[in-house]
Amino acid sequence: PFSVTNRGQPDHYSEYVARTDTLCDTTWDYLNGCVHFNSGVLNKLAYLIAEGGEHKGQTVAGIGRQKLARIAYRTLTTKLNATSGLVHAADSLVAACTDLVGAAAGVTAQDCVQVDNARRAVGLGTDS
Repeated sequence: PFSVTNRGQPDHYSEYVARTDTLCDTTWDYLNGCVHFNSGVLNKLAYLIAEGGEHKGQTVAGIGRQKLARIAYRTLTTKLNATSGLVHAADSLVAACTDLVGAAAGVTAQDCVQVDNARRAVGLGTDS
């Protein structure tokens, strides 16, 4: 759950700041669904993918920044659209990773397992 100290950067989807939250009401960010508050979830997701770690009981083995960059680029250029939300973005990272397995990108199926582990660690997986 949120505390006064982490309200600005939730690191799990369960701590998502809803548009109707009074915190969201206090900034210009209201019209954008509080994206600047909620970006912490994707920030944590990216960190876990690259560096690894344990979060909310889920362990992730990092795959490195270079592979994350390749996966993120593919996600941004082929998977997302103007209406994509956090869940779609996380699902798209896994799909983009799978697309790159066996390609010159050097991404392995095990890397994609770690991307999925990170997705679940921040509450954006189907079984989170």
